[in-house]
Order: sequence, then C-alpha cells, then structure tokens
Amino acid sequence: MNTNTNNNEKTTFLASSDDWESWNLQFQAQAVAGGIWNQVQGVTPFLNEPPAPSPAQGSTEPIVGDDEAGPADPMITTADLTTDGFRTFQMDWTIYQANKKDYAQKFEEFKRLKQWILKTVSLHYQETSCDPIQPTGHWYTALKI
Repeated sequence: MNTNTNNNEKTTFLASSDDWESWNLQFQAQAVAGGIWNQVQGVTPFLNEPPAPSPAQGSTEPIVGDDEAGPADPMITTADLTTDGFRTFQMDWTIYQANKKDYAQKFEEFKRLKQWILKTVSLHYQETSCDPIQPTGHWYTALKI
C-alpha cells in the first residue's frame, strides 16, 4: 500500500489492485463527508443547475392595448407584477436562491472529490479510467480494480 504522510495526513495512493481497499475506504469517506455518496453511486440523481425565476411567470396587470395576440411589450419586470404576482415572484426567488446554494455546494464537493482522485491515483489509471468529460461516478466505477 502506498501512503503519503504530509502534516499528519495519511492519503492512500492507488497504483495497483493491492491499493484498492484502503483507497476505496478513503474515497468513500471523502464522498460521504461531502454529502455526495448517493450521487456517486447513482442512487440519487445529480442536481441540475436551477433556472432563475422570471417575473413573466407571475401575474401582471393587463397592458393597455393588449389583445389576443399578446402584450405589446414582452419584456416584463417586477414593476409590472400585481401584488400577488410580486409575492409569488419573491417566494420563487427565495426558493431559487436556496436551490442555487445547494447546487453550488454539491458542485464544489464534486470538484474537490475529482481533485482528490487526481492526486491519489496513478497516471496510468487516470489515463485509462478518468475521462475528464465523464462524471465522478463513472470514474469511480472505472477505477474499481
């Protein structure tokens, strides 16, 4: 087993099948600590970046000159919303911000995990198992020796 001791931090290095058990244990610990183990395993789906809400989704006052063809000015802002429409937009915005924060945290955890993999896996295994455009779960499956 290859280990790297730096500032009292032991890190296993995956260079052969003999290293798998200890490397896998550390990998799982990293994924669990980051709250992404279920996504890595494919148990729960990866989060998609949430779309920002649009004021156009809320209730607006009728625009003077509006006909069946649609509003004369398709650019709707929060100033065009009714009171209820504005409240709805505020709630949608609050939910969006929470979802965006969760997405950003998970994204950072996956980024950290991929960086950890690149530091702890031999160049040969990286070249054969860690295609940069593939998700972390694919890397993990490919690295299983």
